[in-house]
Amino acid sequence: MTARQVQLLVLFCVIVIGLALRIALSWNSVNNLPPTTDESISQLLAGLISRGEEYPLLFFGQPYQFPLEAYLMSVFSEMLPNDAFGARIQLFVIRLLTMVLLCILAIKVFDKGKRIPTLALILVPSAYWLVNQAGYPVPQHTVFAFFTSLIFLLALRLNREKNPAYLLTVSIGILSGLLISNHLLALSVVTGASLIVLFTGSMRLFIQRTPALIGGLLIGLIPYLLALYTIDGAYDAIVSRLDPGVLFNRFFNVVIGHALPGAMGINPPRFPDFSDHIDGWEAMRAFFVAGFLLILSTVILIRLYKFYIHTRAARWPRLQWPDMFLIITLASITMMAMNSGSRWSEHRYLLPAVWAFPFLIGYLYAWGSSLVRLIIGGFTVALFVVNITTSVKVIEDWHHPDTIQAYADTPELDLIMAWMQEQNIQHCYASFWQAYRLTYESGGKLICGPVYNERFFDWPVPYRDEVDRQTRVAYVMSHTHQSRYSFLKLEDRLKTYGISYQRKIFGTRYIYYNFEYPPAEGESLLLENTYKLSTNIDQVETSALADGILSKAWKVKETQQAGQYVEVVFKQQQFVQRVDIVYPFTDPYPANSVRILGRKGGAWVELTGPVEFEADLLSYYNDHPVLGEHLQTIRFDPESLDAIRIEIVSPKEDKHWTLSEVRVGVLEN
Repeated sequence: MTARQVQLLVLFCVIVIGLALRIALSWNSVNNLPPTTDESISQLLAGLISRGEEYPLLFFGQPYQFPLEAYLMSVFSEMLPNDAFGARIQLFVIRLLTMVLLCILAIKVFDKGKRIPTLALILVPSAYWLVNQAGYPVPQHTVFAFFTSLIFLLALRLNREKNPAYLLTVSIGILSGLLISNHLLALSVVTGASLIVLFTGSMRLFIQRTPALIGGLLIGLIPYLLALYTIDGAYDAIVSRLDPGVLFNRFFNVVIGHALPGAMGINPPRFPDFSDHIDGWEAMRAFFVAGFLLILSTVILIRLYKFYIHTRAARWPRLQWPDMFLIITLASITMMAMNSGSRWSEHRYLLPAVWAFPFLIGYLYAWGSSLVRLIIGGFTVALFVVNITTSVKVIEDWHHPDTIQAYADTPELDLIMAWMQEQNIQHCYASFWQAYRLTYESGGKLICGPVYNERFFDWPVPYRDEVDRQTRVAYVMSHTHQSRYSFLKLEDRLKTYGISYQRKIFGTRYIYYNFEYPPAEGESLLLENTYKLSTNIDQVETSALADGILSKAWKVKETQQAGQYVEVVFKQQQFVQRVDIVYPFTDPYPANSVRILGRKGGAWVELTGPVEFEADLLSYYNDHPVLGEHLQTIRFDPESLDAIRIEIVSPKEDKHWTLSEVRVGVLEN
């Protein structure tokens, strides 16, 4: 056989292996792993968009991420079943197209005979990236990968183009803006691609392309800018996580030493991005880190030399396609190191580096001498074998439903949904990792809201208000690794308050229903349209005290003073026995003590003496407990009143009074 025939045979074998791994993993995925809560959110959003009910700017329950993926899936979402196949099939197709685009890119940048290392690592990638492609496409990252591959191809075309190519430049800008709106991780990709588009060795092209690129970028950033302008607090929590001060401490200890090997497939997680990883690869992990750093350092030195030579010859900075992948790799690693909120097991933050690495290996292989090619070829073969071995191990784990469902904490919910339908329970609370699954898999017949926002405490979550308003509600709880509020804690809280209940057990899931709480019998909360709010301090944001949005607080501009009050004036006489004062989770600063006054017959009477602040573990209204609020419930003997007043008795020095909600509990006459 000729050398060319050998290469074709090797490539054919690599393609067959890559397709076989993907088919096996996809089969196990749709048959053995139910949809996760994140997948359910994407499908619920796609359904809202498809039906024209809502056009969201942010992912459910998060202060960031434009749900671009949901918009793309909305075309077919209503035609697909509410199960694992329906949640994943569109994303599998997009991921397959992404792989094809990356292969096309490799063919374009490498000469014949020098493409095999890069193509091999694209077709048989790290087990982590394989699971993302064919097992569990982490929501929002499928479109991230697809748009990134498009940007790579367009940037390569523009880097070699001698004309301004305004349409292509604007297109890259739009795609880049949408990618940033979708996920701020895209900054690494956008930075690398933009630099090789602008710095081609020609000042003229730089001047011509810069306005077009910026214009396209602004168009693509419209969803991001709209969210910033129209939604209070959008993106604040994410930007605050970027801390340059932790860069050096985390760079090697967290990112290079642990997160990167997992992302590159040395000891991948069995399910992204949980901490349960494949064991027994510690020595290989050290070998990989050393090899990665050697390859990266070598490419950096070569590209710095090339940049100097090319820039000197052109008298203007000139970058080429290898620089794009080098910049993306360095930026991706640096961004994760600076992200103080990311853990070593959250390998998704390094996906841009995972996509770029095969091209860095291929570049060294194409550039180097025979000895260098032998070394790089050996490293590639070792990595290829590791990828196959770990991928097969992951596929074996995914072949057993009980095993992968336990790893992912995603059990079947069919029995639970059937039982709740029999009990005529159509609304429930659950931990974040189960709540949206129940809504999606039931086709909307069961509406379930999170117990509280486990990711961003103060940020509003969908369906929660609707569930709060219902009177027949259940809690679906567990004590598994993704349940941050366990059934043990719930039972402890209910016992503390003397709330009785019935319980039904389905495996690791516990359902609580039929609650009874004597002090709240016959009690309901006043609706917003039955009263008016006023204050002797600041009238500006009193509407925030009754809008149901806990993240939108009423904050007094002046510091706390004795005698400051909030007043609730009823449109008709009410039999009042309770006041709820809800504080934001962040910077609550309640007064040391307040008292409740009531107005009857035109005169104000004291309903309570000074009540010191003590946060309640739960609230109770509409015949069920309500968790996830930072509040104080003040009860008193029922009185017929036309207004109540919450008045500061003992202020907290130098602090501003900040309230999220005020609620009034009344008895039926």
